[in-house]
Parts: sequence; C-alpha cells; structure tokens
Amino acid sequence: MPPAASRTRRRPAVIAHRGGGSEVPENTWSAVEHVAALGLEWMETDLRLTADGIVVLSHDEDLRRTANDPRAVGEVMWAELADLDSGDGRGFVRLDDALYAHPTMKFNIDLKDSNVVQAALQTVRDADALERVRFASFSARRLAVLRRQEPRAMTSLGVSDVLGLMLRSEAAVPLPQTRWGWTRGKSRRGPGPRELPRRPGGHSALRRLRAHRRPGGSRLDGGRARADATAGRPQRRRHHDRRPHLALQTLG
Repeated sequence: MPPAASRTRRRPAVIAHRGGGSEVPENTWSAVEHVAALGLEWMETDLRLTADGIVVLSHDEDLRRTANDPRAVGEVMWAELADLDSGDGRGFVRLDDALYAHPTMKFNIDLKDSNVVQAALQTVRDADALERVRFASFSARRLAVLRRQEPRAMTSLGVSDVLGLMLRSEAAVPLPQTRWGWTRGKSRRGPGPRELPRRPGGHSALRRLRAHRRPGGSRLDGGRARADATAGRPQRRRHHDRRPHLALQTLG
C-alpha cells in the first residue's frame, strides 16, 4: 500500500436524496432543477406507475402527503396527475421528461413497486440512458427480474443480498446462489449503489456493515456504497443526503 502522503484524495460524490428533499419539495421539478443548479452528478428518486402506465417520480404509494389526495398513484391517469400540485406548484414529473430535460444528470432510481419495473426499464432504454441510471430496490426479486431482462443494467442490492454480504464478511460463508441473488448471472459491472435497510429481521444491517469491506474492493460507507466494476479499482465514496447544499459546503 502506498504511503498516506502519496495517496490520491478522492472527493465523495453527493447523491441528492429525492433531489434534496429537506431543501426543496421532494421528487418535483424543483428538486430536479435544484440538483442541476448545485452541479451534482447524481439524483436519487423513487418511481411509481400511473393507471395508464406512465412512470412518475413519487415516493409514497398514495398522494395524501404530497398532493392532499387520498388516491393511490396507480389509480390516477397521467393527464390528471400532471395537473395536480406535486409540492412545488407544478405537476408531477415523468421519468422520461426528467431524462430528456437533463441529458447529463445521473439518476439512482428506487423501484417502489413490482409493477413499475418493466415500464421503468423500457423508459430508460427509450431514452438511451442505461449508462446514467442505476436501479435500486430493497426487493432482491424485483432487481433479479430487471437484471434478467437487461443484463447491462446497473443495480443495487436487495435485503437478502445485503444479508449475504454480512455472512460472507463476518463468517466467511459463501454468498448463496439463490434464484433472486445478485450473484446469479451477475453483470461484469457488479452492483451499483445500494441502500442498506436499517433493521432487516430486527437487526441493524447498517451498524454491522459500517466496519467491513466487501471482497473485491467495494466499501460499505454509511447508507450507500458502490461496488467495484473491476476488482482492485478504487472507487469514490458517496454521500447520500437530503441536504445536498449543506453536504457540498461541508466537503468544501
């Protein structure tokens, strides 16, 4: 290992959680524009499907918190959702519109429901954006379905995948070759950023994983990490925050 003085310092990449949901209304056009104005590479967001099959940015299953509407996102047609106030005085954001409006922005997208997987993947393909989109979910099954449909896709790890890493790091137990595991037919890219569930099965995965490095060079830092595409290649640490402006000030 080279001396500390000769090591290259790497600036962490800030991933704006829901576009910086503590600074602007989350998952709105204001949030997308906020990320762009800060000059950030990455925006984390959530996806759901409308009644007529349009992929939109929305964390919650229903519209109570954001639009004061008790209906589920999946019960509303896009034409109506486009006219509802998403939180910033404008309509909800379509994924395809966000991709085309900001062709250099990278998105880490959380697939909130199984029914949004195929539509989200096709939307990203149509926008030729596979190189700048990473698919995330706590559901290993959801991600496995996506990987089988598109081997080039960059994805996160599901809950069972994280537990598998815990077994490997703490007890040297080989990763299970399950039907839904990320090691099955794993892309050469490896998994992308992953969000560690706070308490799967009653245990804090985040607390137990903070001190560990995964074989192959990836590091589990805080709630997000990125696996090496190539073993031994250093990767930038990433900070995932709802206050990206504050994070940038802290990083200098």
